[in-house]
Amino acid sequence: MRDWLAEVSLRALVAALLSIWLTFPHAVQALLGLMALDVITGFFAAWHARDLASGKMAMGALKKSGILILVSALFLLEHALHGLHAFGITLQPAVWVAAYCCVTEVLSLAENLQKIGVPVPAFLVRRLRAAKNEAEGAGDA
Repeated sequence: MRDWLAEVSLRALVAALLSIWLTFPHAVQALLGLMALDVITGFFAAWHARDLASGKMAMGALKKSGILILVSALFLLEHALHGLHAFGITLQPAVWVAAYCCVTEVLSLAENLQKIGVPVPAFLVRRLRAAKNEAEGAGDA
């Protein structure tokens, strides 16, 4: 009886988490996956350099948490206002911020891979840096 109850409970938990996951925009799903990969490659890079430091890892986790809080707040704002509309288009700031953060995560991932000796094309890193810099300067005009 207990095995059956545990299995049903686990299936219900998985179903609930999956239903929540499916409500996220694709950019947010991608961001979460890229963050996980960045943490893994960052750990490998630090291990390879014999530079594992819990303080650096904690700061990185804190920054990633802050990004997720910002994206979540924007996502909730969009839902609270039933969408943000301007000039006849629907604005999606949570998706925009998540997409920007995806670029920074892929850049960090590529840099981490370079640190452990994985051949990452230099043009890819240059393009990602350029995209990041362009996005950061876009609001300054």
